[in-house]
Amino acid sequence: MSSLYQEYLISPRHGFLPEIEPLLRLPRYYVAWDELGYNLPDIVTADILKKEVSKLPIISPDKLGSHLAYERAMMVLSFISHAYLNDPNEPRKILPEALAVPWSKVAKRLDRPPVLSHASAVLHNWSLIYPDQPISLNNLAVLQRYKGGIDEAWFFLVTVMIEYQGAHLINNTLQCFDAITNDIDQSLTLLDQIIEGVKDITTTLSRMVEQCDPHVFYTQTRPFLATLDSVVYEGVSTEPQHWLGGSAAQSSLIQMLDIAFGVMHKEEKSSAFLILMRAYMPLQHRLFLEYLESIPNLKSLAKHDDQLEKISGIHTELLNFRGEHLKIFHRYIAAQSKKVGPGDTGTGGTDAGAFLKQVKMDTQLPSK
Repeated sequence: MSSLYQEYLISPRHGFLPEIEPLLRLPRYYVAWDELGYNLPDIVTADILKKEVSKLPIISPDKLGSHLAYERAMMVLSFISHAYLNDPNEPRKILPEALAVPWSKVAKRLDRPPVLSHASAVLHNWSLIYPDQPISLNNLAVLQRYKGGIDEAWFFLVTVMIEYQGAHLINNTLQCFDAITNDIDQSLTLLDQIIEGVKDITTTLSRMVEQCDPHVFYTQTRPFLATLDSVVYEGVSTEPQHWLGGSAAQSSLIQMLDIAFGVMHKEEKSSAFLILMRAYMPLQHRLFLEYLESIPNLKSLAKHDDQLEKISGIHTELLNFRGEHLKIFHRYIAAQSKKVGPGDTGTGGTDAGAFLKQVKMDTQLPSK
């Protein structure tokens, strides 16, 4: 099993989060990116981002060196670029060369599109307040913000916490593949732990309302995460590019559970969207999902009624998780849309309400 973790860059402690805490700074050669990133909330508030971007030199990413440095560069350049393009006072369709060229090169190195995705906004956007203490919502801070404030930070940190809790789900699921046919008692214990693990991430998701106000999210954070539609990346191509914005569907965690426990998404549009979202995941993580699809799922391997009953329980808890996600959609998007203005599509470019209802329905249907 350890070889799977190494091959697919999965951390036994942190799940799809990096094993080593994300970098706080880039090498000194890239100080211009770091400074603009750290000061971004103040610069956005002062409405001087266009002026500051015009001062940026064109810097090659070739000296970044480590994978973590490339991930930090991807995060910083993604936040700056989205802030520049999604300026509420002056939305733009041309990204200046000083951002477009290095961002595109870093994205190509990481085999992801040049857009702010879940991998940068969540997986590599956290630090520990107290390094000698474990990850918890009381011991997490975001590294990069758009406008700043607790509402924006909490939105990202709740998602970081879900990914961290997902480490136990990954560990138990992988162990279950060994135990399901060889050790019934152990498999039942593992399946029980997975049920509790899904309950835990549902509880964490429900905490979104504690410090992230729906109106603040809808009017200040969500527009920043929007799809990049018909944007020209100056110095890269004269052809406009289209990339979908950040989406929870870009997390590998729930897709992993769906695959492992035989949740089938048969509706063509929803299934195609979930597959499309994999292109926005870290390369190794999407390869991990493909690996799981290449082997029999745990539902098909289970032969005992007790095992099948517990797998049914996992489906029920995944259904509850998706139900909680749908509640958040209604509170943070649908209700705000009625109060503030149009907002029917998700940041990932979907009709989010219809998509979430469909995948919830898929979860409760028996898989053949």
